[in-house]
Amino acid sequence: MNFVIESNILLNQLKIIKNVIKNNQTIPILNNILIHIQNNKLKIIGSDLEVSIIITNKIEKEKEKELIVPINTIINILKTFNNNKILNLIFKKNIIKIKSQNGKYLISSIYNKNEYPKIENDKKYNNIITIKKTIIKKALNYTLFTVNNDEMKPIMNGVFFKIKNNKITFVATNAQRLSKYSYKINNNYDINFIIPKKPLLILKKILSSSEEKDVKIQYNKQNTMFIIDNKKIACRLIEGKYPDYNSVIPQNNDQNIIVNRLKFLNCIQRISIFSEKKKNQIKLYIENNEIKITAKDVLFMHKANEKFKCIYTGKFIKIIFNSKSLIEILTHLNSQKITLKINNKKSPVIFTEISNKKNIQEKITMLLMPLL
Repeated sequence: MNFVIESNILLNQLKIIKNVIKNNQTIPILNNILIHIQNNKLKIIGSDLEVSIIITNKIEKEKEKELIVPINTIINILKTFNNNKILNLIFKKNIIKIKSQNGKYLISSIYNKNEYPKIENDKKYNNIITIKKTIIKKALNYTLFTVNNDEMKPIMNGVFFKIKNNKITFVATNAQRLSKYSYKINNNYDINFIIPKKPLLILKKILSSSEEKDVKIQYNKQNTMFIIDNKKIACRLIEGKYPDYNSVIPQNNDQNIIVNRLKFLNCIQRISIFSEKKKNQIKLYIENNEIKITAKDVLFMHKANEKFKCIYTGKFIKIIFNSKSLIEILTHLNSQKITLKINNKKSPVIFTEISNKKNIQEKITMLLMPLL
């Protein structure tokens, strides 16, 4: 049994699957991929038990076959081919033979096909929704960097996904900062679940190169699957109730400061170089259409300050931020101008984009706690 495939196509697909396979797996079989041939389709499957990726290729009619092979070995071979070499892949018993114009390369499988973890069949996902690729890409860009990485708080280790009242919402928080992206849609579903960070990072990579316009999401109470082109990402959902994020977004931040985002970001990056490395503190003094930004490192006697023009006519405000967190927020916002909504030096600061577009369907809100 054999079929032909271009080396670069197979290599790119295996690189995607490699994202789900951890280094130094405690379960050795998970360092391998499952190759499954059935009904004129070649499926390549990789899994770490929590997340699985399935990539499907159409091939000429072949007999059913399954084989488990080490992914690193195949990737290392394919990397050495240039100019999209045409390869002939031949399956015999527990051996896969890769045949090029000038050579043959045999890879043996030491595992039985029945030992590989089972991936849930599509039919077990009894719900399906379709969302535009552009919405998913934006949502992931705005929220993934805010996901909590503390294993002691598993509920916050993913992105909260909700559809209700003709609006889709994505939320992530680590208690110090929060990001929320909403978009108006025509479908009035009523669903919500928490998706782990890892499959969403992989999804983001796939979407950056995919030409598909829509993303299909299949789900049940415990699992979800994203379908893009010929690729599927399946994962377990995070169980539990997500925190009430709306309750932590202040409603009385009535001091509005408008800044040029990129110029403000560059200024913060410069000043942060002079801050104490453990605390990363920078201070903002705001009044009379101007922000004075300062930082110092007492140990090395470093100090810096810079004045930055803004639009603000309210009362004097002094506020302290973690510079790394502030830089991340400014980096992930996209508009030329943004608004900082402030109440006092202790309250969370809200960051929103300013857009010239009319009838805007989306809303981005980011929140950052000041340091005391």
